[in-house]
Amino acid sequence: MFKKIETRWSDGLEPGGRRPRLLVAVPGGKVARFAGVDVPGVLAITGSSYNKNGKWSSTTFTLRLAPGCAAVESLTALHQSPLDQFENWAEVAEEFSRVAGQPVDATFLAIALTAEYRTAGEALDAREAAVAALAAPAPKRAGCRWLLNAFSLSMVHLPATVRCREVSLDEAIGLASGCSVLGVHGLCPPAASAVGHVGTARVFAELLATPVACNRVTVALAPGEMALVGQLAGPRLPEGATALPEGATIRWIVVEVA
Repeated sequence: MFKKIETRWSDGLEPGGRRPRLLVAVPGGKVARFAGVDVPGVLAITGSSYNKNGKWSSTTFTLRLAPGCAAVESLTALHQSPLDQFENWAEVAEEFSRVAGQPVDATFLAIALTAEYRTAGEALDAREAAVAALAAPAPKRAGCRWLLNAFSLSMVHLPATVRCREVSLDEAIGLASGCSVLGVHGLCPPAASAVGHVGTARVFAELLATPVACNRVTVALAPGEMALVGQLAGPRLPEGATALPEGATIRWIVVEVA
């Protein structure tokens, strides 16, 4: 499905009605989409040639990539649906990384490929979630901290005292990545995701600038543990969302159990 591109790439239609897409692996594990225009800091078009031939018309681009970037063409095999050969996004990222010659993060690759193949991306989300639902609940670790999209008292071992406080997005980014100091807890470990919805996990990943897995697990907070909760306010996320819809906001709340 993936093929590395060096300097020239054509967007021409292939037999079976297949249209190739071009993605770029960017240092840091991120993935950029090419839509026929320059991608600042990633890719520049140094030349192009248009071939007019009805539905077989195409444009051949000559490209220059920024240092550390790798261009990869995505083209579905004949008589197959995109992504059908994969069980989860980690497998997709492994294959894409192998072809690109550098690692990409599965979350960012999922965002890019779902934008190109929405139905196929949502189908892979469903397969991955179904398999994840079969897994046993994650073991509780002393002092572990969770990233949640909702919180309820059923997550707390009683008796306990629960303290909640709202934090800024910048603070939330530090807490989620483990780069923030929070009171007596010292340097926090990265948050373990217990976000149970694929779309919410992707939106969190974009806002927090860190990978967030969809992970339906049972959370139980004991005294001394804490969680970062992203509380959505406003319209519900549509299926396949990778960004907040207009009018929606997320409040970031730290829940500490004592």
